[in-house]
Amino acid sequence: MKRQFFALWPDADLRQQCLQIMQNIPISLARPVTPANLHVTLQFLGQVNPDQEQALLAAAETLCISPMSLLFDQLNYWRKPGILCLSSHNYDNQVSILAAQLAAIAQDNGIQLDQQPFRPHITLARKAHAALAIEFSPISWIDHGFCLVESCSGNDGVVYKVIQRWELTTVPNS
Repeated sequence: MKRQFFALWPDADLRQQCLQIMQNIPISLARPVTPANLHVTLQFLGQVNPDQEQALLAAAETLCISPMSLLFDQLNYWRKPGILCLSSHNYDNQVSILAAQLAAIAQDNGIQLDQQPFRPHITLARKAHAALAIEFSPISWIDHGFCLVESCSGNDGVVYKVIQRWELTTVPNS
């Protein structure tokens, strides 16, 4: 079984913009996320068996959705998970549609999902103790694809590995 999720994956420029904000987070306040792990979770899947993974890969190929945009303009502290994250309240409805389609694919393949509402965000730091006010330029994220990602635990922490990426298109990927 693999621990997996669907995500939007940033390019190098977006990752660098996030890193500039992260450099202003004091280590005493929170533990920064490894820059290579920055992403926007579209749908957390949890433990996925090989048959489910193959079904997810095949179903994701059939999705037709236009490229989408998000504007990350707020730095939030979410106390319960203890994270500092960039959030987007100004985003293309296509993002919510894609998240809902991916949730339906997961449920159709026997994956039990957390019923949390979709809130697009980029986790910048974990184990946060308090809110932090940092001035930053909003990050405009225009995305042309989404990924299936595996979460791998190791001695140096968690590493996210992209299993497959699909381009957003108005015609099926297959």
